[in-house]
Amino acid sequence: MRHGSVLFAGLLLAGIVCIAAIGSVMVDRGVLGLCAPATFCQRDTFCVFPESNARVLRHPDFKVYSNACFACYDDARGWIGT
Repeated sequence: MRHGSVLFAGLLLAGIVCIAAIGSVMVDRGVLGLCAPATFCQRDTFCVFPESNARVLRHPDFKVYSNACFACYDDARGWIGT
């Protein structure tokens, strides 16, 4: 029985490492991103956003924005590139 639990723990650890590696590659390539509140403008202040047309889907409701800056300004937790 001990070998079964060790095997399960090993497979679980390998799965976590694979998911983390895939996620890291997706973040590096600009497919996924997280919104950090300290890096974006606060509400009711003057903000300047780059005008790039890199459409993203806002997490969690998948509303479409023209770029990640606008999605994060509208209280997104993260974004997914389209």
